[in-house]
Amino acid sequence: EQPPVVPQEQIALLDAEGYTVIPPAGKFRDMIPHLDHIFKDMGFKNLMLLPIHPVPTTFARMGRFGSPYASMDFKDVNPALAVFDRKSTPLEQFVELIDEVHARDGRIFIDLPINHTGWASHLQVDHPEWFERQDDDAFKSPGAWGVTWEDLSELDYDPVSRRLKAGFVDLARCQEPVATNAVKNDACSPARASTHCFRPRRAPQ
Repeated sequence: EQPPVVPQEQIALLDAEGYTVIPPAGKFRDMIPHLDHIFKDMGFKNLMLLPIHPVPTTFARMGRFGSPYASMDFKDVNPALAVFDRKSTPLEQFVELIDEVHARDGRIFIDLPINHTGWASHLQVDHPEWFERQDDDAFKSPGAWGVTWEDLSELDYDPVSRRLKAGFVDLARCQEPVATNAVKNDACSPARASTHCFRPRRAPQ
């Protein structure tokens, strides 16, 4: 059974009150002026970020802003999270934020949702055989609490998918130079154990 369609007037009313399922993202540099308040005034030690990867812009886009969990490329940074600056890339601006967090003796964690990708992700296009299929051969979407997230395509972590697991171990290694303090793998299970559910890192001294 399909969920009821919410009238646009009701959505506009919720928007006016500041409610959105997934609000528009800010920029890495927008966060920096708030770090003193987060780490010094409020006394927090860790900053946890949602996934920072590119998301769908055309098809299978959740809502108007897209879900950060619908990653299109795990090795890239969403340019929507950066300001247009011809002297730096989105990745370099992410590193700016990391450096500012470390300068305040804080730690920064990122969410890596490697149990699925966004529809038509680079991985899905290049290796469709690495994804779960339904009985009708359609790509399977994950879900929870009785809800199916149709903007996502579920990866197949069958024990024979060694190349897939090896690819994600390589992905974790390729993030070492970025110097995040930890990577949280989304919806980790024993089948995904070889990619590490929680991978701590040490910030450079």
